[in-house]
Amino acid sequence: GEGVEVAEGHPAAAAEAAGAALALLPLGDHVHREPAGILGVLGEVAARLPRSNGLRERLSIRTSLCATRSTDGVTRLVPTDYRFNHAKDGVGKGVSQYRVQPAEGPPGAAYATGAVQAVVGLPAYERARPNAYLEHVERELNVPREVARRWQRHARSFLSVPFGLTSSKVDGVLCIDILDPLVGFPRDDLLTLGALIEQQYAVLLAALWAVRI
Repeated sequence: GEGVEVAEGHPAAAAEAAGAALALLPLGDHVHREPAGILGVLGEVAARLPRSNGLRERLSIRTSLCATRSTDGVTRLVPTDYRFNHAKDGVGKGVSQYRVQPAEGPPGAAYATGAVQAVVGLPAYERARPNAYLEHVERELNVPREVARRWQRHARSFLSVPFGLTSSKVDGVLCIDILDPLVGFPRDDLLTLGALIEQQYAVLLAALWAVRI
């Protein structure tokens, strides 16, 4: 829908930032081979994306492994114990959940389609006037406004990467949510970053999740 994808803005700066971020990906071979350690590396990758205001501070990033849970005949993606919030420098499960049929939000769409999903440029969430944000995510991301209202974080950009031991079966979704709208960073570049993360980490994450290391 209109308003979700933003104009390219400064493609050269975006490409440079993406290159710096992607240079970190091989570090995954040298950090803790367990989900929490990998989430920290992937969050550091995302934290190097360019802020919308051009400042150099780290982005507020949360990286989560989400897996399915069925309750009352409804299957939802729910956060597991493997979640890293760089703003708080700690781990917590949170409460965000996404139906997979019909698919809700980028994580639900990633699970349902088996494809990387990216969203940038969502409006700001203002507690005194939340309707602009709530209406947008309901219309564009298929997340009911009452569900979005309960979120602890009202992200303005999302990158969701499915993972599985085989390409034919999705075991879960790596969810990266970002409080910055990433104005000036093209959605296609974020999709490219997600595809590279999927290529390097999807099978490893699936294997670690399967044995719960």
